[in-house]
Amino acid sequence: MDRKTMDARISFSSKTVLVWCVALVVSTLAGCSSAPADDPERQDAAPAPVSTEGFTGPYAAEFAYNTSIAPNDAVREMLSDSNITEAEAHEVLSDFKRCVSDFGYEITNYAFDGSYGVDFPPNASTDVVNRRVNNCSTSTGEAQVLSLYSWTNRNPERLDESAIVIDCLIDSGVVPKGYSPADFEENMRDGKFPLIGDTEEAREKLSECQIDPLGHSR
Repeated sequence: MDRKTMDARISFSSKTVLVWCVALVVSTLAGCSSAPADDPERQDAAPAPVSTEGFTGPYAAEFAYNTSIAPNDAVREMLSDSNITEAEAHEVLSDFKRCVSDFGYEITNYAFDGSYGVDFPPNASTDVVNRRVNNCSTSTGEAQVLSLYSWTNRNPERLDESAIVIDCLIDSGVVPKGYSPADFEENMRDGKFPLIGDTEEAREKLSECQIDPLGHSR
């Protein structure tokens, strides 16, 4: 029987279908959307400030917050030293994949930026699949650990995210030299980029710059 695949992109606390949140960096890993100021119900649900005491580095606040919402002691221990090793990341990813596979789904193409595909039966509800995958993400620590593993490896000094992606795109010759942060934000919203030549190679370079703008995995 044929199976369907949906793409998932990492957000700061969980996954949503076809959202690339890394380009829209905020101060915590609390999610890609923010509550309107006039919505008290949403405001009440906003995460409380978390002390960064004991955490170090450019992502200290994120390590502190993710530790505060970690699902178990093992995940808290991984985050406690403001560093995630390759072995720790592999352990969490294995747990995440195993949790998802219990539903008959498969995680595919888990990339350097935390993006991945989900392979599932054609008669399955996408909403149900997404909810189950999100639950596996939070319950195994994938949301808390692998988001930070991606960030600290792809942008360890926490440079301006838009700037490094734009520089990569310009250096790769796939957008004009005058390409600006405003252009990038608009293109991220509408999903259309002014690729020079609009070739398959240019589209691959666009994906590479989004996933790994500083080339750390290449």
